[in-house]
Amino acid sequence: MLTEVASTCYKARWMEESFTNWEQINLCKAEAYNKFFGKFNDALQKHRDSTKFKFQDCDVQAGNNVEKAVVCVRSYLKGMEQDNEKLLAFAK
Repeated sequence: MLTEVASTCYKARWMEESFTNWEQINLCKAEAYNKFFGKFNDALQKHRDSTKFKFQDCDVQAGNNVEKAVVCVRSYLKGMEQDNEKLLAFAK
């Protein structure tokens, strides 16, 4: 990724002494980042959001009951562990 950014995002026409086009450089860097990490970030967001929403629903249902809240936290941690395994498999 860094090689592509260095070769494509710092063109001579954007790096003139009188005017450096930082907006175009930053846009180019964001496009390169999305090219390499876009699918992974989408998968990460979907898995994490799903687990977070399940935890929030459980927490609301638990109310002020500490025992139920502990069960929610344990299931959240288990869900995060499962998410990590899915993301690792996705990355491979």
